[in-house]
Amino acid sequence: MISSHYFQCNRNIYNKFRKTHLIQQVAIAIMITSNSLQKGKIAELTIATRLLEQDFEPYLPIVDIKGIDLIVKHKNHYYELQVKARKVYKDKDTFIIQDLKQGPNYFLVCYDLLKKDAWYIPTHILAKKAKIVQGKIRWLVITSQILNELKEYKNNFQNTFI
Repeated sequence: MISSHYFQCNRNIYNKFRKTHLIQQVAIAIMITSNSLQKGKIAELTIATRLLEQDFEPYLPIVDIKGIDLIVKHKNHYYELQVKARKVYKDKDTFIIQDLKQGPNYFLVCYDLLKKDAWYIPTHILAKKAKIVQGKIRWLVITSQILNELKEYKNNFQNTFI
């Protein structure tokens, strides 16, 4: 349990979350002083917690290699997830991903830190929808409009994984 001393600056946060799962407590502690890397870790831990609560088996790699943030086991199948987090303030906000791995076992999770929504999108589907910016590096741009078109993947991981 994270000590109450850590939350002296905001006792309400501590009282609200002191009875939650440890993984969520760590995410909350990180969120207080979050930067870009910390926001990414918050999203990864949040997604791992959601999957764990639904009887999926999420595994966190020790290091981020080749964009794999989570490995998920479900019904004797393994899936690799890349998690991207943003604070989506307007319909013009985007998720930008560098050269995403594709295949039936690869998924991108777009997580909105404000609304707490997540899209669990198979990368082979995403490759057909996302805007591609080609240069030295291939970038995929996922706009709010594209996410709206992929609404069947919003907060829906039960039907996403086989």
